[in-house]
Amino acid sequence: MQAGDGRPSYDELAALVVEQARVIGELRAENDRLRVENERLSGRVAELERRLGRNSGNSSLPPSADTFTRPEKKPGGQSRRRRGGQPGSAGGGLAMVDRPDTVDDHLPESCTGCGAGPGLADSTGYERRQVWDIPLVTVTVTEHRAHRCRCACGTTTRAAMPATVAGSPTSYGPNLRALAAYLLVFQHIPVERTAQLITDLTGANVSTGWVSGVLGQAAEAVADSLKLIRALLTLGHVLHADETTTRIGSGRRWLHVACTERLTLLGLGPRSREGANALGVLPEFRGVVVHDSLALYDGYPDARHQLCGAHLIRELTAAAEDHPDERWPLQVRWALAELSRPRRPPSRGWLTLRRNGRWSTWSPSTTGWRSGCRCIRVPRAVNRARPATCWSACATAALTCCASPTFRAWCPSPITPASARCGRSRPR
Repeated sequence: MQAGDGRPSYDELAALVVEQARVIGELRAENDRLRVENERLSGRVAELERRLGRNSGNSSLPPSADTFTRPEKKPGGQSRRRRGGQPGSAGGGLAMVDRPDTVDDHLPESCTGCGAGPGLADSTGYERRQVWDIPLVTVTVTEHRAHRCRCACGTTTRAAMPATVAGSPTSYGPNLRALAAYLLVFQHIPVERTAQLITDLTGANVSTGWVSGVLGQAAEAVADSLKLIRALLTLGHVLHADETTTRIGSGRRWLHVACTERLTLLGLGPRSREGANALGVLPEFRGVVVHDSLALYDGYPDARHQLCGAHLIRELTAAAEDHPDERWPLQVRWALAELSRPRRPPSRGWLTLRRNGRWSTWSPSTTGWRSGCRCIRVPRAVNRARPATCWSACATAALTCCASPTFRAWCPSPITPASARCGRSRPR
């Protein structure tokens, strides 16, 4: 009911207030829903941008996966040296030899004065040039005949075939088999292309089935060597373990590796602890194993574990790119790179201190590592497939929080100040 002056009545105003309250409630609920959806989409966009920005310089991706972004190359300083070989360098040009394999003498066809044909005895000097080349490679067929000989005593004795000759009437020799194994294993040439390459170069019309069978023969030949390599790796003090992908046919397979500076053992297997165990090294290894903190390596408690420095550098690079306002990634990365260099004798910037009756050497890189690790702060918004791998590892090595003034003068990046941001708890 309306009042006499045309204004709405109390009941109409009350109904309007109730309706407006309902609409406001719906709008607030819609606003809350949109805010949550916006946060979710913003996080997803940030994660996609983070993944899109990954390359071989800030992640474990190989250089062949640098499709959209490539690692930034720092501009090098202006060098005063000219391009090319420098004065005093040994050089890598093709030098002449004193004793060539063959010599071809070229004489003039006729004398330009009288027209007579000169001989080699008439030579008064020569100009020499050497050509390095390979002989024409072509397959040769060798027939082996094992004779039966009858002695004067009446006994007939038969000669044995060489061990390198197969039991079939015809076969390919050891040199051709070695070439096929080299092209397959070392050069990673597919089976079909290996067969075509051997046919084109040597004239031997080998089949893809024969090329595939060479791998099994080669594996039998190096079986004892593999046992020795496996034993030496197991007894070593430091071992690097890793895994990567390779293509076999149209499928992708995982390739596990255990290696040192001089020995390398590769093996196909699933990306699991069973695949790593198939190499026969890690289950019995008792030294220091260096890896990329993949979960499968946690199943070897008898070994001492160390995170790969190259992976830490890439993780710190990614942290610096994801959080440009944070200073600790640059500080820890610089300190880690300095600590990875060969140990230098005490010099400028090094101090020898006496603690608890023992002398110890102090360096700015050690202080930078410790102080940077204790200042680690990972925002809660970070959404990573492997949460805080390098940050947790760095924090366990931290001993102090404050960066000294001496280190500020050495470090090329700003130092994270000791403040409330430098929490002493483990990173989130």
